[in-house]
Amino acid sequence: MPIICPRHLDVLRQMKSAADIPHKDNVLCTRPCGAQMNCNSAGHLCQLPCHAPQLGSASARRNLHDKKFCKYKVKGSHGDCIAETPHEYEHDCCETDKFQ
Repeated sequence: MPIICPRHLDVLRQMKSAADIPHKDNVLCTRPCGAQMNCNSAGHLCQLPCHAPQLGSASARRNLHDKKFCKYKVKGSHGDCIAETPHEYEHDCCETDKFQ
């Protein structure tokens, strides 16, 4: 039985038995997910293995694309910092709120 990844339509997997159907961690295929992260920063794409959308109620599921999971490195600068001179820094995108 063939299964096509709903996110990467050119990925076809042949299932020989029910044990072959993806279920562990909802991994659908071996490619990176590639969905836009919810941090609203262009180019910040999910790098987890391709996974199924989270199902269930909003309170019961983890949105793996939420901005709190975005680990892209971003640069900023402090002008109002304790330091005497403005300086640049780098941090994970998910920590941006801590630096504003």
